[in-house]
Amino acid sequence: MSFFGLKRRLIEGSIATSKAAKSDGRAWIIAALIFCSMGIYAAPAEVISTTHTTSPAAPTSQISEAQGTKLPVLNVCGFDWAPYSYVKDGQTAGVLIDLLKRVELPYEMHFSFMPLPRCTAAVRLGQQDLMLYRSTPDDDLTMADVAVQLHISGIVVTSASHHRRFTGLPQFSGESLGVLRGNPIYQSLKHYQGVDWQMQNSGKSMWQMLMRGRLDGAIGEYLSLTSLQVYRSGDVQFLTPPLHVTPVYMAAHKSKAAIIPLINARLHELLADGSVDRIYQQHRVEPFSVLQTMALDFERTQREKRLKASNLVETR
Repeated sequence: MSFFGLKRRLIEGSIATSKAAKSDGRAWIIAALIFCSMGIYAAPAEVISTTHTTSPAAPTSQISEAQGTKLPVLNVCGFDWAPYSYVKDGQTAGVLIDLLKRVELPYEMHFSFMPLPRCTAAVRLGQQDLMLYRSTPDDDLTMADVAVQLHISGIVVTSASHHRRFTGLPQFSGESLGVLRGNPIYQSLKHYQGVDWQMQNSGKSMWQMLMRGRLDGAIGEYLSLTSLQVYRSGDVQFLTPPLHVTPVYMAAHKSKAAIIPLINARLHELLADGSVDRIYQQHRVEPFSVLQTMALDFERTQREKRLKASNLVETR
C-alpha cells in the first residue's frame, strides 16, 4: 500500500482490509498478537472470563425478563490483553470492549477470553459469533473494514540509552536486544548477525534485564508499554519509527455477517467525533490518533527505503 493510500485511510480513521493479502505470508502477524507488551499480558491456556453485558441502546421492554422478553445473545471472544481487553474487578473491560458497547448492537453480549488460535477456530465453527482481533482476511469470516487498533512493534530502550530514534537494526550492531522466545517477529529479524539476540522465556525477565542494563534494548508493543509506570516516568522510551505496524479488525462468523456493516458505520462515527481517542485515554493510554501518526511515520520510512533501494538498482 502506498504512503498516500495509507495516509488517506488513516485520516478517515480506518485501514481497509486487503482481500488480496495472503494469509500464509502474514501468518506471523496473527501469532504476534499473543506476544504483546513483551509478554506481560500473555493469554491464558483456558477460558478465564465469561461476562455478560447488554447494549445500552436496548429499550427496557426488550431486556426485561419480567416481561418475558430478552435480547438474543452475541458471543464475543478475545484474550487478556490490556488495555484492549482484560478483566477488572470481575468485569470485562478494555478499549475494544467499551467501543463495542458503544456500537450499541441489539444483542446481549457474552465475552469470553481464550488463546487467539482457539478464538479464531471457535468463530469459524460458529461456536463464537465475533472475535475482537483479526489482522488477515479469512474466507470463513466476515471482517470489519474499520481499524480502531494498531499493533505497533518496536524497540524499547532505557532513558540512559544513546539511541533516540530507530534508523535500522545495524545501529544496534555489537549490542544486545531481547526478544521473547517464540515471538514470530524474530524470524524476520534474526538475519541481522551483528546484533546479539538474547532470547527470553518471559516478558518479566526481559523487562528486568533491560532495566538492570543487561540488555541494550528489547522488542515490545507500544500501547501496552505506555500504560506502565516506567514509561510514564520516563525510565524507558519506545524508538520511532516502529519495526512493524499491523491494523487489527473485528471479525464475525458468516451467520452474523449482518452486524459488520453496523460495526463499520458506528466505528466511523466514533472516530469522527473523537470518542475513540477519549476511550483510549480513559484506559490511561495515549489516544488512537497518536498511533495513526506513528503508522504514517512507519509507512513514510518504508516508502523512503523502497525508493532508495530502487534508485540503487537503477544506478548499477
